[in-house]
Amino acid sequence: LIKNFDDIDRLRFYNVNFGTYVKATIMRQLQIVNLDSTNQNFRKLLNSFIFKSLSFVKGASELYERFKPDLVYMMDQNYTPKGEFFEFFINKNVKIITSNTAHVANHFVLKKYSKSNKYEHPFGISNKNWSAAKSEDWNDIRWNELKNELENCYSNGSWKPSGATTSFSTIDSDFDLHDKLNLDPKKKTAIIFTHIFWDATFFWGIDLFKNYEEWLIETIKVAVLNQNVNWLIKIHPSNLVKANKNIIQNRQFSELKAIENKIGELPEHIKIIFPDTQISTYNLL
Repeated sequence: LIKNFDDIDRLRFYNVNFGTYVKATIMRQLQIVNLDSTNQNFRKLLNSFIFKSLSFVKGASELYERFKPDLVYMMDQNYTPKGEFFEFFINKNVKIITSNTAHVANHFVLKKYSKSNKYEHPFGISNKNWSAAKSEDWNDIRWNELKNELENCYSNGSWKPSGATTSFSTIDSDFDLHDKLNLDPKKKTAIIFTHIFWDATFFWGIDLFKNYEEWLIETIKVAVLNQNVNWLIKIHPSNLVKANKNIIQNRQFSELKAIENKIGELPEHIKIIFPDTQISTYNLL
């Protein structure tokens, strides 16, 4: 029995927590964080998504019984229907390899999944590889290679192009953060990089908060009380390509609406960087 939006998380079938994929898919499709589960239109939509998800779990079971695969290849395993297949095969100890777009254009990342790392981000580094990286000699040559990689990606617009992360910004060699944003130079500066509330929710790691909105609001509440730091809130640039047109035109991004409704006017030591800013993230590093 589903009494509220959070109850969807508890839906299971064939040992697959399919409710998580249903919830995340609805959130992304409707671009919302919460919905009134008593609304009849929402109930109809929810029933439709649950039926589809159950069908996909059943389909995964039938495919497994027919082919008994040792390895499954997938692209982006987060939403319905791929999420249901991903979790079903993981539960059956089938190795899965996923491909995701890399940090730079025309590249992709391959990652092998099993039960032991099913909640790890596709860019996550295994303990073995992390130990190997730490044991290497990170001399000036290696650090310059890393710096050049970041600088080149941000300067030519190839950093995460699918998310429009560098569409409006440019690297400024004479950039001064304090002058640009009128910050107190005597204070340290901290930056809160927000995430779109309804995008890629619930999949990586173990959640400490109910959702992205709760995390952001609770973080800002702490920032409001700490006046010893210059705080910057950078609204995610992918809003400009993922949010619907009305939201973009009216600049009513979900992060800004949450701040307005749950925090109110921000104090002087907290400033917002909008998604269409010309300030490059590279200059914030």
